[in-house]
Amino acid sequence: AAASAHAEYSAEELKIADCLRKQIEFYFGESNLHKDKPSEICLISQLAESIQPVPVATILNFNRVKAIFNQLGEWEQVPNLKFLVYALKSSKVVKMTKDNTLIKRRIPFKITSLTKIEQNTIVI
Repeated sequence: AAASAHAEYSAEELKIADCLRKQIEFYFGESNLHKDKPSEICLISQLAESIQPVPVATILNFNRVKAIFNQLGEWEQVPNLKFLVYALKSSKVVKMTKDNTLIKRRIPFKITSLTKIEQNTIVI
C-alpha cells in the first residue's frame, strides 16, 4: 500500500514533500519558541504555545511555504492542500485535523517545558 501511495508523486515531488514537512515541523518546533523572529514564525509559536491549531490557509500563505510549493509549478490552492496532507502524513511533530483545515502539534507543549526553554535561552 505504501508503494502505491508514493506512485502518484515523482521522485522530485517526494523530495519537495519532505522539504515541506521539515519546514512546517520547524515552525512548530520547541527550538523555535521565545526568540526574536519574523512575524510568520511568531504567529506559529504563539498559537502552538497556547495549544491552538493553526489554519492551513495561514500556513499556505507563508513565504517559505509558497517558495516550496513553487517548486511544484503553478500555485493552486486545492492541489497544494492535497500535497500538504500527503507531506504531513509521516510527520512525528505535527498532524492535520480530520477535516484538513487545521495543523497542530501531535504532542502539545507543556507549560513546564516552555518555562524551561525560556530559562535556558540566551537572546543575543
